[in-house]
Amino acid sequence: MKSIALNLRSQKWRGRRHAFTLVELMVSMVLLLAIMGVLLGLLDQTSRVWLMGERRVFTDQNARAIFDLMHRDLAPAVADTRNQFVQIEASDLIHRIPNIAPNSTALFFMSPVGQFGEMCAIGYFLTRDADKRHYRLNRLFMTPEHADFPRAESFSHTQFTQTSSRAIWVTGETPTDLSKGLPARVFELTGPGSATSVISDGVLSAHFACLDNFGNPLPLASEQARENTTLLFNSAARFLLADTGALGGNSEGIVFLSASGLQAHSVPSAVRVGLLISNPRSLQRADTVPEISPYELNTADGIDLDATLFKDLTAIANGQLSDSRSFCETIVLANANP
Repeated sequence: MKSIALNLRSQKWRGRRHAFTLVELMVSMVLLLAIMGVLLGLLDQTSRVWLMGERRVFTDQNARAIFDLMHRDLAPAVADTRNQFVQIEASDLIHRIPNIAPNSTALFFMSPVGQFGEMCAIGYFLTRDADKRHYRLNRLFMTPEHADFPRAESFSHTQFTQTSSRAIWVTGETPTDLSKGLPARVFELTGPGSATSVISDGVLSAHFACLDNFGNPLPLASEQARENTTLLFNSAARFLLADTGALGGNSEGIVFLSASGLQAHSVPSAVRVGLLISNPRSLQRADTVPEISPYELNTADGIDLDATLFKDLTAIANGQLSDSRSFCETIVLANANP
């Protein structure tokens, strides 16, 4: 009988030894939760790095595609007395492009990039729609077959001999003169007469700096009192580009002539393009997207692209768009005066 009782006690003790106490269960659960927390943290960090890399790839590919297109359009650009190569303030285009980005500039020029080498009218400009979170770099492209293509017969002799101060083929006699120049319909994305397409979304700023033969930013024509113009660059302005040595004036490679001087009819030696690009998804989620500030000028009254992009990046960083990146590229123009 005694051995039976001992046997029962032993089995009972053994059963107790194989069970877990409440304290043991709680400790194991805490340890399990801690391990899961560490693993989830690592997973979250990995996914963030993955998304950041994916966004960086997107912006890199976007910038490369934009620059490739600009190279093809700008490298063979030409200028004549009627259809100049011009850089224009956004404020001069607002009557034709209502949603043009404030403080931005636009380029318009002629280039032989048609299917059979025919001359085409091309333009680059930035539009912003803060409500829809659309920040787009647009391209105007008009072939000679387009009904609104700027043809020689559209200009009288008086008009195209006074192009030192304005670009009649783009903005008419004045920015508010909608009877001449390119009509508003060509800047629309859809509809009859539309000649504009979106190159890329997510472009927060796009800046252009026309360069002389030495790679220096050209002084803005609007900063020269003798030019009496709002254009930033005008190939029909009265200036000379240097080929060897300095010409003096406000830049090492350019001198502006008097009002009686000959018009240059010359495209810049190169155009430096600066872009600030963000992922469109980030723009949709952002609480606010800061406005882009006006371009910065250097001591020679030319556009300082590096300082301008740095200011834009600082504003965007304060707006918590950390995945935005800036890109710069210089495009050499083959038809510039040597």
